[in-house]
Amino acid sequence: MASKNIIAKGTTYNGVESVTFPTSPSGTATFFEVSDTTATASDVLNSKYFYTAAGVLTQGTGTAPSPTLITKNITQNGTYDAEDDDADGYSSVTVSVSGGGGSGLVYETGTWTPTTDISNPTISFQNAHTEAPVFVMISDATGSYDGTTNTCQSFVYGDWEKAFGTTINPSTSSSQYALFRGVYRAASATATSSTGTIFTSRTSAETYVNSSRFVPNIGSGYYWRTNRTYKWIAVWAPTT
Repeated sequence: MASKNIIAKGTTYNGVESVTFPTSPSGTATFFEVSDTTATASDVLNSKYFYTAAGVLTQGTGTAPSPTLITKNITQNGTYDAEDDDADGYSSVTVSVSGGGGSGLVYETGTWTPTTDISNPTISFQNAHTEAPVFVMISDATGSYDGTTNTCQSFVYGDWEKAFGTTINPSTSSSQYALFRGVYRAASATATSSTGTIFTSRTSAETYVNSSRFVPNIGSGYYWRTNRTYKWIAVWAPTT
């Protein structure tokens, strides 16, 4: 803010930036020295007002700048380095993306309606695969209530050894490859229960899931019912 040397009633006051006077019938009014204002109307948004260097109240005529959007395509299995597209005040970012494409995740889905009540069905995959899937799920998709007891509801299988190439090792002398979890209705028509197994060998895991089929056997005495419709999905790990 500018300042001036002013004379009031014969006394000089140096470096005065503003003066406050009493007003009638009460209150005060302050007057500022604004001769150092450099803004013009185009510098101020058109919804705002400012005082020019001459002390004139003026409405701005400027408009807000439109943001600039920087876009880049990031290719699958590729790397994008944004170093040449830095926004002011921000550092560059390197993004690596993998997956998708012909060598990414492969999956199969299906709908299965049993022709008879069965406890340990074998559901075959349509395509040929060299490895077992990393994930399998089958679930009742009929969409209506069924209170039949001793009935299978859902089966979920996950294989971390096939997914990541390593087992879980709960001790120095044991390994765990995969697991399944099953949901079933036992003797109650109003509640479900669950059970599961952690597989400690590849052989035991392939009893349930291998490269060509899966066997959603929740337990002896629990059945996938002939009057129900089940949907399933199997997913294989990326090959690269």
